[in-house]
Amino acid sequence: MKSRWIVAAVLVLTVINLAALASFSYHRFLAPRCAPACPAESRDTIQILKEQLGLDAERFARLQALRQQHQKRTEPVAAKLADKRLELTRAVMPAEPDSQRIRLICRQIDSLQSCMQQLAVRHLMEQKQVLSPEQQEKFYALMMNCCAMKKDKSANCPMNPMKQP
Repeated sequence: MKSRWIVAAVLVLTVINLAALASFSYHRFLAPRCAPACPAESRDTIQILKEQLGLDAERFARLQALRQQHQKRTEPVAAKLADKRLELTRAVMPAEPDSQRIRLICRQIDSLQSCMQQLAVRHLMEQKQVLSPEQQEKFYALMMNCCAMKKDKSANCPMNPMKQP
């Protein structure tokens, strides 16, 4: 009787792990790419901000430089985060996963996500210094509208270059 439960548990865990791996693989490699919900994820954000905020050439150039600096700071962290997520996926795959290892990887992912959030806030504060008070108001209103307050984030965001008419 006990061996039946063990076999059933191993079978269920194997199915769950295979389903998780299939889902991860699909979303990583096969899922269609759609417009980002948040303009911070869009490659055309600076151009859209120029139009929405009425940026002059100097402020536009400064924001472009800040964007490049931000990307240089976040790309290594994002790469580490992707590696850790893959490591986590591999850690849960065995029939009897090592729960301590999984907890360690989760803590490492938490730390990297926290780092990314801190870098994002730093970038927002740097952008704030470039913008006039009126532009800051418009900028934060756009961010709230596109990233926090809309349930269908991509539908009504004026900063989303791929939105449907």
